[in-house]
Amino acid sequence: MTEDVLRRAIAHTFPPGKQQRALAVARTYGEGADEPEAERVRFDLVALARGDLVKLEEHLADAQRDYRDVLLWAEYEVDPVIGERPRARLLSALGLEEGAPGVGRVRPKLA
Repeated sequence: MTEDVLRRAIAHTFPPGKQQRALAVARTYGEGADEPEAERVRFDLVALARGDLVKLEEHLADAQRDYRDVLLWAEYEVDPVIGERPRARLLSALGLEEGAPGVGRVRPKLA
């Protein structure tokens, strides 16, 4: 299921000629032992990149330094260009809900 959701997200955001490269880049996250929450981070990387391979690679490097930055940008900050949180926008576009298989789960904020 994870691979299917990742492929759908990439197909929705990247042009056909760049989808294979985008998939390869996104899959890179999670290969290292110190790269947790691979499903969630990969989905968020695609959401943040919005079809731009350079941005995808830049955000991958960010995630490999500290994955929490990517989670913050995708899940909690409103993108000024699109006026929404990138993760929420991509979930909606794919007809998925938070916590669906293959997208990871956002943990609720502590009070």
